[in-house]
Amino acid sequence: MTHPHLLRHTSCSRMAEAGVDPRTLQDIMGHASMKMTMELYNHVTDERLTNEIQKLNSSKNMHFFKFNKNSQKRQITS
Repeated sequence: MTHPHLLRHTSCSRMAEAGVDPRTLQDIMGHASMKMTMELYNHVTDERLTNEIQKLNSSKNMHFFKFNKNSQKRQITS
Protein backbone atom coordinates (compact mmCIF):
# COMPACT_ATOMS: atom_id res chain seq x y z
CA MET A 1 0.00 0.00 0.00
CA THR A 2 1.23 3.49 -0.86
CA HIS A 3 1.46 5.82 2.09
CA PRO A 4 -0.63 9.00 1.56
CA HIS A 5 2.35 11.19 2.51
CA LEU A 6 4.16 9.94 -0.60
CA LEU A 7 1.63 11.94 -2.63
CA ARG A 8 3.07 15.17 -1.16
CA HIS A 9 6.51 14.25 -2.48
CA THR A 10 5.09 13.36 -5.89
CA SER A 11 3.00 16.52 -6.17
CA CYS A 12 5.96 18.70 -5.16
CA SER A 13 8.18 17.07 -7.78
CA ARG A 14 5.52 17.38 -10.49
CA MET A 15 4.89 21.06 -9.72
CA ALA A 16 8.64 21.73 -9.93
CA GLU A 17 8.78 19.88 -13.26
CA ALA A 18 5.91 22.07 -14.49
CA GLY A 19 7.99 25.15 -13.75
CA VAL A 20 6.36 26.41 -10.56
CA ASP A 21 8.59 29.04 -8.98
CA PRO A 22 10.54 27.47 -6.05
CA ARG A 23 9.46 30.17 -3.57
CA THR A 24 5.81 29.73 -4.59
CA LEU A 25 6.21 25.97 -4.32
CA GLN A 26 7.51 26.42 -0.77
CA ASP A 27 4.33 28.32 0.15
CA ILE A 28 2.06 25.77 -1.54
CA MET A 29 3.75 22.96 0.38
CA GLY A 30 3.49 24.94 3.62
CA HIS A 31 7.17 24.60 4.47
CA ALA A 32 9.03 27.09 6.64
CA SER A 33 12.27 26.61 4.74
CA MET A 34 13.24 26.34 1.08
CA LYS A 35 15.65 23.57 2.05
CA MET A 36 12.77 21.36 3.19
CA THR A 37 10.92 21.87 -0.09
CA MET A 38 13.82 21.56 -2.49
CA GLU A 39 15.93 18.87 -0.81
CA LEU A 40 13.41 16.59 0.86
CA TYR A 41 10.27 16.87 -1.26
CA ASN A 42 11.45 17.80 -4.74
CA HIS A 43 12.97 14.66 -6.29
CA VAL A 44 14.98 14.93 -9.52
CA THR A 45 14.77 11.89 -11.77
CA ASP A 46 17.40 10.99 -14.37
CA GLU A 47 14.88 11.91 -17.08
CA ARG A 48 14.27 15.34 -15.55
CA LEU A 49 18.01 15.96 -15.25
CA THR A 50 18.55 14.97 -18.88
CA ASN A 51 15.71 17.25 -20.06
CA GLU A 52 17.09 20.24 -18.15
CA ILE A 53 20.59 19.69 -19.56
CA GLN A 54 19.12 19.48 -23.07
CA LYS A 55 17.36 22.81 -22.51
CA LEU A 56 20.68 24.40 -21.55
CA ASN A 57 22.51 22.90 -24.50
CA SER A 58 19.88 24.11 -26.97
CA SER A 59 19.81 27.66 -25.61
CA LYS A 60 21.34 30.16 -28.03
CA ASN A 61 21.68 32.84 -25.36
CA MET A 62 23.21 30.65 -22.68
CA HIS A 63 25.29 32.41 -20.05
CA PHE A 64 27.84 30.85 -17.73
CA PHE A 65 28.68 31.77 -14.16
CA LYS A 66 32.27 32.61 -13.46
CA PHE A 67 33.78 33.15 -10.03
CA ASN A 68 35.83 36.32 -9.70
CA LYS A 69 38.27 35.81 -6.80
CA ASN A 70 38.88 39.55 -6.41
CA SER A 71 35.26 40.53 -5.82
CA GLN A 72 34.12 37.30 -4.09
CA LYS A 73 30.96 37.45 -6.26
CA ARG A 74 29.71 35.37 -9.14
CA GLN A 75 29.66 37.24 -12.44
CA ILE A 76 27.75 36.31 -15.56
CA THR A 77 29.85 36.06 -18.70
CA SER A 78 28.82 35.04 -22.19
